[in-house]
Amino acid sequence: MFSLSAQTPRKDRGADRLFIKPLKVGDSIPEELWNLSLGVANHPAAKTNISLQDYQLKKLIILDFWATWCGPCIKGLNQLDSIKATLSNESIEFIPVSNEDEKKVLKKMTDNQWRFFSVYGDNKLSRYFPHQVLPHLVWIREGKVMAITGHEYYDIAYFKKALAKPLHLTEKVVPLIFDASKSAYENLVEFSTDKYLHRSVLTEYMEGLSDNVVQQTDNTHLYTNMSLATLLVQANQPEIPMAGHLGRLIFNCADSVKDRILMPAKSLNKMERAIWLRENGYCYAIENRSTTGTESIKRQMIDDINGLLMDKWNVKAMVKPTKVPVWALKRIAKVNKLKYLSNDKPKIWDDNTLIYYRNVEIADLISNLNYINPDLGIPIVDNTQIDFPIDVQMTVDRDLARNLKALNSDLASYGLKLVRSQATLNMLVFENLKR
Repeated sequence: MFSLSAQTPRKDRGADRLFIKPLKVGDSIPEELWNLSLGVANHPAAKTNISLQDYQLKKLIILDFWATWCGPCIKGLNQLDSIKATLSNESIEFIPVSNEDEKKVLKKMTDNQWRFFSVYGDNKLSRYFPHQVLPHLVWIREGKVMAITGHEYYDIAYFKKALAKPLHLTEKVVPLIFDASKSAYENLVEFSTDKYLHRSVLTEYMEGLSDNVVQQTDNTHLYTNMSLATLLVQANQPEIPMAGHLGRLIFNCADSVKDRILMPAKSLNKMERAIWLRENGYCYAIENRSTTGTESIKRQMIDDINGLLMDKWNVKAMVKPTKVPVWALKRIAKVNKLKYLSNDKPKIWDDNTLIYYRNVEIADLISNLNYINPDLGIPIVDNTQIDFPIDVQMTVDRDLARNLKALNSDLASYGLKLVRSQATLNMLVFENLKR
């Protein structure tokens, strides 16, 4: 197969500025194309010009685009005199078409002792039937484009079948031409729009995108402008819950590396935090068409982000069960007062003084306490074994680090208390790899 262009495909507007709409399989041949005057060489009747109109009554017309430098074209055309003789009584016409000048075309035909004619100097037929690779056959049956192929169907048997009835021939594959101004990856992404099974992209902070946006479907996930640690927590849910996730991180690596992976929680003001995120934030997007469900997406996301961690700092993150200090919610008395007894929908809300948990699970209370205490650094866990819906109201200020006494006072009225303990939890561990 020979490429006509190493850079760009043919255009549908030529030097004459005439706009020509390319034709595809199934299209009717327009009147202007039937009447188009075509210069020919080596015509047996010494004609210098023909038009497709001259052969409009033929049941089948084969336009065979070729070039004097195209080996496969020459190989096919070497058979044409024999094919025409065999099909001389059939309603078929073969019209070779070249865009080269008359002298070059005629010399090649004379050298090969061909008795058929060929169009030369073409600059219009090739715009009706654009192509990047030769040979290129256009099959016109009863005034319509029946097929567009290469020379794989250049055979008497196929010509006879096409004369008998319309055929559905495999359409010629147009080669993809890489844009030299783009990377191989960019070219592949552009060409694979309808073909890819999986694709993902990890970028540095993107100006113009909102920070900490999460969008998820069964097949696609998007995360914008967040720390690598937050990205990995997102990918490792529910093993590492988002609420209170800072208490689920362990860094067995240098502080200088930790400060690039996780935003320092307490030491930065609002402006400094914004600057840190612009210098250390990332975006991640992934789409997986081959499977549905989030598990395969999250596995790929973990691999992609770990690849960056290993390349930049020789660090890898993984979930490990680890015994760690915790704040444990325990029973200290009867908990009958906790039990919800009505039929309202589950709801959590506050009125700036009190926060209400109505008809929710005890896990929702734990999650909310972890959410309210993001900088605590120690997870809050449930040791109550309560398995019924709860109805609780507490003061809004539940900062465990500075208000444990007030918080436990609220909890005590329901027979509960937060106490220091230890537990084995799934922890997201960042550690140096052995070199």
